Amino acid sequence: MQETAQLVARNCRWEYEGLPFFDGEVDCCINAGTILIGTYLGIDVDPVVQRLVADQMPDGGWNCWAEARPAPGSFASTLDVIDALLRWERQTGGSDEVRRARRNGEEYLLRRNLFRSWRTGETVNPQWLLFSYPPRWHYDLLKATDYFARRGGTPDPRLAEAIEQVRTKRQPDGRWLLENSHPGAVHFRFEEPDGTPSRWNTLRALRVLRWYEASAHSGGASEMN
Repeated sequence: MQETAQLVARNCRWEYEGLPFFDGEVDCCINAGTILIGTYLGIDVDPVVQRLVADQMPDGGWNCWAEARPAPGSFASTLDVIDALLRWERQTGGSDEVRRARRNGEEYLLRRNLFRSWRTGETVNPQWLLFSYPPRWHYDLLKATDYFARRGGTPDPRLAEAIEQVRTKRQPDGRWLLENSHPGAVHFRFEEPDGTPSRWNTLRALRVLRWYEASAHSGGASEMN
């Protein structure tokens, strides 16, 4: 992987001001992806992590449009960022500052039950109830609940409605469907067309339900970092 990292560092730059790849840029979603790739390849991406912490919005979320215009936090951007921060923490040991930022991002989602408007209580986007793979940067409830399952610890009570949405999607044969494929180049086909059973959605949904139910039966546990 070291050779791969060197090739990326030498040959890849962002369109934004020609910045080196592992330096990230101004878009929080792009920077989240940079952290994931850099962490996987063993690259020091601490400056990108600090940029994300500094870019957190007053409501606890992030929004990839924040550089261009005033905007509130975004469900999709916030989930991508906290996922990247969690993976960085587990690779490096993290810091109190980053953990605090990540937990504030989690709180942004939890206050909204993962899919409801803070202002009206209505479902923000009905497509979030449809599960995709790969989800890319898009947001849906399986992707969101899977984040909390991978984070571990005691399920917050505000997850209950989202977890039930995952549970009700289970088919009579025990599997979950691919429901909402997103456009984009596909170099390796992971799944069959929408409406057919999905091995990856089934795997993630089972992980979510097993974590949630095991914690409920055991009385819960503290967050694992």
